[in-house]
Amino acid sequence: YGLLGVRVAYFFVPYARVDWRQADMRSGFDYAYQADTMRVTAGLRVEPNSRLAVKAEYTFNHEFTGFQFPNDVFTTSFVIGY
Repeated sequence: YGLLGVRVAYFFVPYARVDWRQADMRSGFDYAYQADTMRVTAGLRVEPNSRLAVKAEYTFNHEFTGFQFPNDVFTTSFVIGY
């Protein structure tokens, strides 16, 4: 897991994150889960004042198991503090 962010201005923080996941999980006959993936996330956090934060990020997912799924994700969040 790695995260790099730079505060360009008081309210403006672009960032990038990279993480890898290798998991092998089984529960009898109920389910089996195996993952070998890498995720790269590019995001932007904007804090116009001390009580408001807006974040948008896009995550690229890459599977190393041989099957590629269309599972990239774009997400946003809006946080208000009081």
